[in-house]
This record gives sequence, C-alpha cells and structure tokens, in this order.
Amino acid sequence: ETGMFAFVSGVGTATGLAVKDYLMERKIIMMGMSAGSRHWVEPPNKYMFNTYPLYLGDAQVLSQYAVSNLSFKRIAIAYANDDYGKQGLEGAQWQLAKFGIELVEHIPMNVADTDMKPYIMKFRKAKAEAVLLFVNPGQVARLIGTGKAMKFEPQWMTTTTCGDVPLMMAITKGLYAGTILASFGMMDPGLIGIGNIEDVNNPTHPLMKKYYNDAYKKFAAKEERWGLTFAAGIGFVEPFVEALKRVGRDLTREKLVAELEKMDNFQGIMGRVSYKPFDANDPLCRIGQQEVFIGQATKDAKTKVLTYWNKTEYIPMGK
Repeated sequence: ETGMFAFVSGVGTATGLAVKDYLMERKIIMMGMSAGSRHWVEPPNKYMFNTYPLYLGDAQVLSQYAVSNLSFKRIAIAYANDDYGKQGLEGAQWQLAKFGIELVEHIPMNVADTDMKPYIMKFRKAKAEAVLLFVNPGQVARLIGTGKAMKFEPQWMTTTTCGDVPLMMAITKGLYAGTILASFGMMDPGLIGIGNIEDVNNPTHPLMKKYYNDAYKKFAAKEERWGLTFAAGIGFVEPFVEALKRVGRDLTREKLVAELEKMDNFQGIMGRVSYKPFDANDPLCRIGQQEVFIGQATKDAKTKVLTYWNKTEYIPMGK
C-alpha cells in the first residue's frame, strides 16, 4: 500500500477533530491522541483507538480524593472554556453528586485570560478548601502564584495535563509543590507504594529506563528535555507498536485493527489498555485506558504517590 498507514499521538482535541473525519473516511488508523477527550470514543469509529484516560475520569478521581481522603466539602473548579475544561467540570459534578455535594464555585476561563485576581477573589469568597484546575499549565502557574500573593492557598488539584512535575515546578518557580495531580503513568504506583517518592527524571520503571537509553539518548534533539512529556508520546502508541509486533510482516490495516481489538489489559509505561471488537453502540470498545492514580508534587520536583490505580467511570454524553 502507499500513502498514510496510520496517524499516531497527535496533540490536542481541536486539531484531532479537524482531521478525524478525513482519516476515518479513508480508513486510516488514528491512534493514541494526546488529549483525553470523549470525542475519540463517542461515537466510536472502527479505525480510532484512544489511549489517553479521559478528562472526565481525572475529575472523578480528584473529586473522590478531595472528599473521601481529605474530608473537604467546599470544592471549586477553574476550567478552560473548551472541550477539555468542560469535561472536567462535568466529571467533577458527576462525582460530587454521589456525595450530595455541589461545587461552591465554577469559573470558566478563556485562553487569553491573564489577570487571575478576580478568580482568586471568587474562590476566596466561596471559602473553597480545594480548587480543581482544568486549565492550561500557564494559567495553573498564574492562579497558584496569584493565590500565593493574595494569601489564598487552598489545596490545588489538577489534571494529567499538568502531570510533568519538574516542568510545572520550573514554570511556577517552585510554587507547584504540594499540588495534587492525576497521573496516567510513567511510573507504577503498585511498585512504588503509597507514600513513596518517584523521580520521573531518574525512573525506577524498567521500561522508562529502556526508553531513555534507546529513544531519548539516540534520537532526541539537543534541546529536547527528558521527562514525562517526552515519554508520554511513547506511552500513547505502545499498544500500536505491540499490535504491529503481533501482526508480523504480513501487515494490513485490517489485521492491525483485529489485533488491537484483542488487546486486554496490555500495560507498558501507562495504565492498562483494553479494546473490544467494534460496536457502533459501545464507546468502551475504543476507550483504551480507564485508570489513573493520584500523586503530589514535592519540593524537589518529584512525585509522592498517594493512591494506587483507580478505574474511572465512563460518562456518556448528555448524562
């Protein structure tokens, strides 16, 4: 065959949606998009395979931890006024409703917003004990920094999008320490243990060590930084590579799809990934990873493991 065989690890929801229909019409496999959007699985497409845990799940697990582990009842959220943020809001409301709790404040933010003082004032007025941050890393940094300056320091909690702790510590000048975050991998909480510390830049995970030596050291550009962000690109397509190996040299798209559909609890450097035979009425047949764990940023830019893997609940559109 000639042309494009597959499109893998594309970054962003809007950019992915812009090409999804084009790729699906041509039966080109779309694999491991770098965004946790529900649009990858609902409606499901035969040639679309999600890997990234959905943002809905991040919000569920963070909200669950805030209530059950930290005994917080006054929870707020700052969310991007887009697909990413709105799914975070939906997941938080879904989970908190199980406890009979409503958000004390929920504030949409636009990409161009830079003045965080009005938002901090609203969170403080609402007496928020924890604030979920479903915004971009730059706005996370501004909110935490402005909160510090205004002497408002709740328990900040954020998403897998801001899971690269060394990077976040750098852009916040250390203020990210203590932030609780959802994580999709690059470390195994079961091996590390709750309460123990992991340094993603000096990983204990055998596969992370392998990828550092075999991928980063050999192929990364001189200015490229090793860490969670670099390794995530590998993690998103590990199931694709595994399926390629299983098919062997007599490769076709249909054979690759068939092998991916057999995948059950495959695990590389992320959580467990499973697919099922295509069913146009079942988003879970293409959902991939449905588990995340909770960590906390330490002062020395490492991650303290707070939970083991938590399986998230799929929330259909319109529920």
